[in-house]
Amino acid sequence: MITPDDIRLLFDSSITTSDKSIQSFIDTATTLVTNAYAKANVTVDITVQEEVEKYVAAHLLASLRERMAQKEGAGGAEITYMGISGKGFDSTPYGQMALVIDTTGILRTLEGKRLISKAIKTPNYGLNYGYNRYIKVFE
Repeated sequence: MITPDDIRLLFDSSITTSDKSIQSFIDTATTLVTNAYAKANVTVDITVQEEVEKYVAAHLLASLRERMAQKEGAGGAEITYMGISGKGFDSTPYGQMALVIDTTGILRTLEGKRLISKAIKTPNYGLNYGYNRYIKVFE
């Protein structure tokens, strides 16, 4: 079982995110990886799966909370963060490691999935119905 301390050990600097928040990233990573393996009908050693989950959790944390500085400045107060939006697991060192550990290749297949959200205006016909939201996942 992965703990917040396991995730903290992966980061070079001390992270300020609470254990409760880190646990939510762990839970999300566990759900993501478990469901991906189940959907693909793939069974992996539990130790390997937990390592993948650990690095996916760290990837999510690094992407959303504990962003890593790539370049920092002083006089001009400049900071550039690591990671490129839209690059999936390749955008952080933790995501890259998760891809290496996942020898099944299942994580790589998740990167092709996109969630599309469109707002569609309904005809008014003299009434104010506003907007309806239409969401579809393309696979």
